[in-house]
Amino acid sequence: MVSKLTRDDGSSASGIAQAKGQSPYGTRNALLQKHIRAKHGKNVRFDQNTAMELGDFFEDGIIRFAAKKMGLTDVVTVFPEAFTHPFFPVECSLDGTAMANDLTFEDHPEMGIYVPDHEHININGKGIIECKLTKDYPKDYPEDWRGWTQLKTQVEITGCSWGMLVIFSHTANEIRYFFYQRDPAFSEELRILTEDWQQRVKTETYFNPENSDDAYIMFEDIPVAEDVLEMDASY
Repeated sequence: MVSKLTRDDGSSASGIAQAKGQSPYGTRNALLQKHIRAKHGKNVRFDQNTAMELGDFFEDGIIRFAAKKMGLTDVVTVFPEAFTHPFFPVECSLDGTAMANDLTFEDHPEMGIYVPDHEHININGKGIIECKLTKDYPKDYPEDWRGWTQLKTQVEITGCSWGMLVIFSHTANEIRYFFYQRDPAFSEELRILTEDWQQRVKTETYFNPENSDDAYIMFEDIPVAEDVLEMDASY
């Protein structure tokens, strides 16, 4: 994966989980403030830390390892431009794509394979691979904020029929493969969310605050009146 390809002032697949209130790292208003600031030309990007840099460094190898293990072919991990949904205001960048030739998967814990939404999945043609590296111990289910919602959004944007979320835990030295089949219900959910988000960025309309930090965000950029009111002596 290369540097960020998507716009900073609108919805992208990597931010949809936070926009849905699923992220443990930030509220909806925190993300909305970032997009509003970007709309006004402010730089909202930050330098990667070492963990992020190492994640990018190892990503290609993990994707190719996972694809080979799952019998996928024609792996691509370099994409010069972002992908845009043909109808909804949302973009994505990709970690990887691969081709499947009529493959069927079901839960196989011994191999780290899981199909969260179905008993089994049959995949054919091009699909999306989203890769995550973590120090956390592996789980037998995908966390929405750790790539699952992002993968679902990427599948929807690109029009692919399937996706695979690969999560490598370097603490346990274990890997998990979570397979997703495109869901029409999520498509409508994504449309409603991204159209509402676009309108909120345009009108600078925040959500009701979830905590004190949210309340501060809502009023942080409002100019403070220079006039100082003096209280009546009786107080």
